[in-house]
Parts: sequence; C-alpha cells; structure tokens
Amino acid sequence: NGLGNAYLALKDYQKAIAQYNKAIQIDPKYASAYNNLGIIYYECGNIDQAMQLLQKAIEIETANNNDIKLQRESQLALAVVLYARSEQQQAIEIAKSVLNSDKRFGDVQFLEEQLWNEKLIADTQKLLANL
Repeated sequence: NGLGNAYLALKDYQKAIAQYNKAIQIDPKYASAYNNLGIIYYECGNIDQAMQLLQKAIEIETANNNDIKLQRESQLALAVVLYARSEQQQAIEIAKSVLNSDKRFGDVQFLEEQLWNEKLIADTQKLLANL
C-alpha cells in the first residue's frame, strides 16, 4: 500500500490502482486499499465504483473493528459520494456522525494528509457547509 500511496500522492492514478489491486490480491481484507481505490475512482468521476469500494472498506473495517480512523475516513468519503448522488439526507447523517466522532475530518489539511485530492475535498466542503 505504501507504493500505492506514493502514486496516489503524485496523482498517478493508474499506477496507484495497480498497486492497490495487488495489495487486495495478497490480502482481500485490506480495507485501506479499498478505501484508497474508492478515493481514486471518485476523483476520476466513477461515483458508482467509488461507492462500492468505500462500502467494502467500511464492511471490512466494521468487522475487524481495529482502525476507527480509517473507518471514519471511509464513512466520510461515502457520505460525499452519496451527496454527489443526490442522497443528501443520508450523506448529512453520516457526515454528522463522523464529525461527532472525530472533528479532524472537518479540516482540509487533515484530509490532504489522508491523501484526499481536489475533487473529493471540494465536494466534502460542499457537504459540510450544509450540516
């Protein structure tokens, strides 16, 4: 996932996707790889694929219950996806829950540190403005 993260930070999405897919082949329950793939697909405009990947990440994180921060990150990203799909009420409920649990997710700099890129951050700001 480290190499995938490096490519994600460089916005070399094709190479990042390949690395995350390799990571998933090695460990199909590697939630971080699903989360990061979801972020990439959202950035590339593939909202349906992003939603499926983020839901998979949340499913794994919930079952493992070992990385609450990653779970919150996936949940907020999913909220943004739902908001983009005009499912505002559900998106707002999820976003409020995430922020009540961890206020850092309302901070753009923190999101950038999680390797979120421009489109996802901009759309997150739109969602958070409606809370």
